[in-house]
Amino acid sequence: MVRRVRRETGASRVGLLGYCMGGTLSAIYTAQHPDEIAALVNLAGPIDFARGGMLARMVDSSWFDAGAVADAGNVAPTQMQAGFTALRPTIDLAKWASMPDTMSNRTAWEGMRALEIWASDNIPFPGEAYRTYIGELYQGNRLLAGTHRPGGRPARLGDITCPTMIITADRDNICPAAAANALADHVGSAVVKLLSVPGGHVGAVVGSRAAREMYPALATWLSQQLGAAGAHVAPTAQPH
Repeated sequence: MVRRVRRETGASRVGLLGYCMGGTLSAIYTAQHPDEIAALVNLAGPIDFARGGMLARMVDSSWFDAGAVADAGNVAPTQMQAGFTALRPTIDLAKWASMPDTMSNRTAWEGMRALEIWASDNIPFPGEAYRTYIGELYQGNRLLAGTHRPGGRPARLGDITCPTMIITADRDNICPAAAANALADHVGSAVVKLLSVPGGHVGAVVGSRAAREMYPALATWLSQQLGAAGAHVAPTAQPH
């Protein structure tokens, strides 16, 4: 994606934004290619997996064997979704309970249906990527340690020197704020911006307050950092 944006725009550097796992991947890419990135935005992407909350607890190596899962092949969407459902087992019941009120409001009903389709639109997770992601990052915390080597090359967060913005949600149970904010303590950037927004992991980016608060703040910051550089934004995002 970065290569394509640079080729299409003629810019030597781009702004890179990653959401959820995309935030982790964007940080890794920036660490390996610091000369290509003019500004980095980590939107609710875990960096310190030791502070990954209940998801980290669920895949603790004391009882979870990521290799056994990966050996069976690609991880099915239903398997992936089950992990997120386990974080809030009563979430579906709560949705059903609120459905009579929601159905009486056409806009709210259409919005809920769109969100449900998006949130459930998972694809198979490649087995070997799963083995690496869970084994090296969640269980080994190797990105924070500087020993994660995707493609055989080190990804050292200290090599990130571009302006960096970290956005967290105050009720995020998928990427707790501490897991994402750890990036601020390990980058080599002189400009680091922390922004906490209301909501959970999904609501923070699709809720009504996101349009009023989070996205304007994000756009303003990117404009300030990229305007003088003449850079362009290459977004990367991961569905759940």
